[in-house]
Amino acid sequence: MSVHHDAVSADLVEAPLGPLRPRQLLLLAGAVVGCAALFAATVGHGYLVNGLQHVPLDQVGGGAYDPEDLPDPPSALIQALGYLAIATAPLAGFVALLVAGADVLQSVHDHRSPREVAPATAVAVLAAVMLAGCVVLSPLATWWLD
Repeated sequence: MSVHHDAVSADLVEAPLGPLRPRQLLLLAGAVVGCAALFAATVGHGYLVNGLQHVPLDQVGGGAYDPEDLPDPPSALIQALGYLAIATAPLAGFVALLVAGADVLQSVHDHRSPREVAPATAVAVLAAVMLAGCVVLSPLATWWLD
């Protein structure tokens, strides 16, 4: 009985996982786009509705304009969704970048065709853009958390 378990364990360690399926890549891309859309619909919309695009971003992030003093305070549901967007956007981008990036590296190592590598590369680039957007728009998140 022990021999069988050792053989199964050896197969799991030695065999590569294989490329991600299109459904898995679509799920990763959907999570990244969904989190970005939620961020835009809550935090970005509140920023634009209150006219803060005319204020330097460093002043907004520094707390010069308190969201409670603005004419259009968000509802409790919108606030909760904004907090959710702030928490999940970088997380979704990081997970997608890790998973898709690992798949790209494995694809290059396995000498897969460019056609097989392209979808995972696209998801990795999308996730990298999302993470860069999180860094650039972090003053908006700081403003929202006030």
